[in-house]
Amino acid sequence: MNSRLFPSTRKSMKVLPILLTLLLFMLVNFQSNAQESPGKTVYYLARSHWEPLMLDPIAAQANGSLNAYWQDSQRKNIVWAMFAIGFQRSLICWNFKGSKSLEVGLELAAFTQFEFKWVDGISQRNILNTDFKVGVPLVYHSGFWDYRLRIFHLSSHWGDDYMIRNHITAYIPNAVNYEQMDFTVSYTKDFYRIYGGAGLVVRPHTIRKRWDFEGGFFLTKYLGGQQKRALIGGLDIKAYQQNGFNPGFNMGFGLQLGRTEKRPLKIFLQYYHGHLPYGVYEIRKVQWLGLGIFINPG
Repeated sequence: MNSRLFPSTRKSMKVLPILLTLLLFMLVNFQSNAQESPGKTVYYLARSHWEPLMLDPIAAQANGSLNAYWQDSQRKNIVWAMFAIGFQRSLICWNFKGSKSLEVGLELAAFTQFEFKWVDGISQRNILNTDFKVGVPLVYHSGFWDYRLRIFHLSSHWGDDYMIRNHITAYIPNAVNYEQMDFTVSYTKDFYRIYGGAGLVVRPHTIRKRWDFEGGFFLTKYLGGQQKRALIGGLDIKAYQQNGFNPGFNMGFGLQLGRTEKRPLKIFLQYYHGHLPYGVYEIRKVQWLGLGIFINPG
C-alpha cells in the first residue's frame, strides 16, 4: 500500500462505521402501521418472519461480548471483544391464507473485533478488523416452516490499529470479499428450532472457494405462563470449502428477558471452536469463551 494513501484509508475506515450506524438506526426506528391480514400486501414490516440465527457469527443482529481467546491452542493474554450492529427487515410482504407469506427483505450488519491488552505496563485497546455485510433475502413462511433464499455481499477490512502496529503497507490477498447466494430451511415448533442450508459464492472471478454449509438448532424454554423470561441455548455449525470444510462450532446458553415479539434482551455464555470467522486470516484456528449481550432490533 502506498504510504501517501495510508491516511485516506484510515479516514475511510473511521467514516464507514459511522455512516452505517446512522443508516441502521434510521431504518430500525422507522415503523409501519400496516396490519398483517390474508390477501394483503404490507410494506416495510416492523419484523421479518425469519428470526436471525443467533449463533451464526455473521447473522445480521446486534450484540457485544468480552471473551478469553486462544489461537492454535495457545491462550492469548488479551481480552477479545466483539461488537456487531445489524438488523434484518421485511421491505414488502404478501400474506396468503393458511399462515403463509412471501417477503422480500434487507439485512445490513457490521462486525468489529477489538483486543484489550497490556504492553510494557501500558493499556492498549486496538481495533483489529471490521466486516461489512449487506444482503437481500427472499423468505417464504408456511406454518412451522421457513425457507430463505438470499444473496449477500461480505467484505473484510483491517482496523487502523492493527495495520499500524503490524506495519502493513502492502496489498495482501483477501478472500473475504465476495458475493454469495444461499438457501436455508428452518423448522420451528414449541420450544425448539432446527435449520440447515448451503451457500455458493457467485462472484465470477474470485480467489475464494465456492461452497459452504451450515446447520444447527436453538432451544427456547419459557419460565412461567407470561413468557417474559426463558432459558435459551443452541449450537451452530458452519463449514467452508475455503477452509477444507473443517467445521466451526459456536455453542452457548443463557437467559432471555422479555417477550420474543418485543425484541428481548439475551444474556449469553458462548464458546466458539474453529477457523476465525472474521477477517483476512480465516485460516487461523481459534477458540473463545465469554459472555455476550444480544439484541434483535429487527
